[in-house]
Amino acid sequence: DYEDPAGYEEPEHALNGLAEPPPPRNGEDFIYAPWETPPGKRPVPAKVPKTGWRGALYGLSGKTINVGMSPAEYELEQRLRVIRAPVSSHSITTMNIKGGAGKTTTAMALGTVLATYRRDRCIGIDANPDRGNLAQRVGQEHTYTIRDMLDNLHQITGDNALRRYTNQAPSRFEVIAADRDPVKARAFTPEEYRTVQQVVRAFRQVIITDTGIDLTNPVVDAVLELTDTLVVAASTAQDVAGLAWETLETVEHRGYRRLVENAVVAIVDESGRDQVPISALTSAFQQRCANVVVIPHERSLVGGGWFDWDALSGRTKRSYLELTAKVATGFRR
Repeated sequence: DYEDPAGYEEPEHALNGLAEPPPPRNGEDFIYAPWETPPGKRPVPAKVPKTGWRGALYGLSGKTINVGMSPAEYELEQRLRVIRAPVSSHSITTMNIKGGAGKTTTAMALGTVLATYRRDRCIGIDANPDRGNLAQRVGQEHTYTIRDMLDNLHQITGDNALRRYTNQAPSRFEVIAADRDPVKARAFTPEEYRTVQQVVRAFRQVIITDTGIDLTNPVVDAVLELTDTLVVAASTAQDVAGLAWETLETVEHRGYRRLVENAVVAIVDESGRDQVPISALTSAFQQRCANVVVIPHERSLVGGGWFDWDALSGRTKRSYLELTAKVATGFRR
């Protein structure tokens, strides 16, 4: 049998059962060959325009005339850089205690952008006990629900096994459906939510939880406990705006002030009379939360049907990209 040599002491990280990685190498200590250029001294290639007359000129000139990106294209690139930031795991939650406030649409927009522009995987969990429809918004592929997943946890040993219980949109955004039976949906416990989160985090990097309107439901505390970034859906409609504010109040009173301070508020600018001025709403929420993004009113999103990203106007797409970039700033926290 092997015996420890005299005087040998097990390192602390080994006693903890963890393999401690070596410290990162200092670039200044790395020896480069004479013909190599250290990364910090390499020339930065000029940004190539891909759209508009700038992109056309660059293509027609045989890639010899580069007048640079347009301000809009540069802004998009900067947002995508934030959205694509590496993250091991990040949990996003959409909330408002009013039904029809746009929580699910906001979750769909975030999931679509993240799944489209990131290389890793993004998944949604429908935690609405009142028959949530997040899975219907992506296009439901089967009848499996979160209850089926919980009943078969022993089978989920890899990525493909998890995929059996998700519904996938063309963007690659996946959703675990809520139970369609309201009795079973309301029986969903905080511990079961924590279990679902634990399983999903093993195979997906960004998780979006869509909640219901009842913040007194015991599951809500488990959701907030595991949330990294809170997104509150709002609009210029007086009742929706007021209840968005009340949502923040409720979350803070339950002991999650940090989530409120780092929250992102998505305000849909609806047209019509008796609307709260968008400037007043923006100013109020900015004093309380980290970021506020205004989303144009989009007819195709009214009614809660299939979420078609391609049907959205360019202005609305840009707003949702801005919203996602604001949320993604939390990836570095």
